[in-house]
Amino acid sequence: MANDPEYGELVTPDFYAIFHEVVGQPKLREWLGWDNSKYELTEANNREQMYFWLTGDADTPKKITGYGDIRDLKLIIENPDALSAMQDDDQSLADALAIVKSEAKATKWLPNAKAALASLRDMSLETMENLDDDGVQILTSLKEKSSSVLRAVSAARRTDEDAVSD
Repeated sequence: MANDPEYGELVTPDFYAIFHEVVGQPKLREWLGWDNSKYELTEANNREQMYFWLTGDADTPKKITGYGDIRDLKLIIENPDALSAMQDDDQSLADALAIVKSEAKATKWLPNAKAALASLRDMSLETMENLDDDGVQILTSLKEKSSSVLRAVSAARRTDEDAVSD
């Protein structure tokens, strides 16, 4: 980065720890095109993006402020939606990371749904008879959301079947 005509003068000693972390992350090395023999980043577009995230400009604050952000960046570059958010000048690293975490949480729905179903199956008659308004509201919301998901799945499957038959 110190040799870059646009960003070289913006390099500070703080960047050493950041780049040390970058080189230690295989996904980031690949994304940036790290050449171990020349000690340089060869993917020009990604390299420029990284430099910009480190420095920002008058209109856009820097998005990467320390080596800890690099571990989050590794997750972000693996997720196209999160990477797109990271590349948006109006969104922060935290915004992009929220997309990653949201999608990771959504993929865990099945074990959570199975646990909820098991809990409902094990519910005693006495517990059912004594449900308060909050419990009834949660069950109603669960029913409505699961019905909505099932309708979406059904519609998606019909669309897939229509595409196959065309």
